[in-house]
Amino acid sequence: MIVADASSIISFARANKLDLLKQVVKYLIIPEGVYEEIVIKGSGKPGATEVNSALWIEVRKIIDRSKMAGLPDKLGQGEKKPLFWRKSWRVFSWLMILRPERKLRGGNSSL
Repeated sequence: MIVADASSIISFARANKLDLLKQVVKYLIIPEGVYEEIVIKGSGKPGATEVNSALWIEVRKIIDRSKMAGLPDKLGQGEKKPLFWRKSWRVFSWLMILRPERKLRGGNSSL
């Protein structure tokens, strides 16, 4: 199972390479917050139409949001939810692009 955050998908969409992402991952899961960020809040922006109509992207809801409480406050909902899934589900891998100004774990920008 591969889960992605919004930034990852938007980056591929801006580069007009969502087809490449599909070829590599075959099937992608995104939390509902990622869908909302890309399709609803990002209406008219790169990736919105493609994600909304993509049959290879599945949107899933997070039922127990209390488990996300321990994740870093600097992360947005579109970033917290994929990390939550990594902790709570048997996620094989996840796509996440952290912007350079994001600092986690005492200044280290990697997870």
